[in-house]
Amino acid sequence: MRYTADYAFWVVLDPTPTSEMADICFAATLRDVEQQFRGGLSCDRNSGAVYGPPGGALSYGM
Repeated sequence: MRYTADYAFWVVLDPTPTSEMADICFAATLRDVEQQFRGGLSCDRNSGAVYGPPGGALSYGM
């Protein structure tokens, strides 16, 4: 499947037992993720996952 730059998916970043869901789980497009990397997001420093539907993201973040 090919995704466009405006396709929205769900991202979970750095979940911990004390994390607030709104701080770690958000909808993003490829354009949004590009901006995150420009702002300092790093595969080396951040743990995370990407999901299509929100259900997987929410269960990973809990």
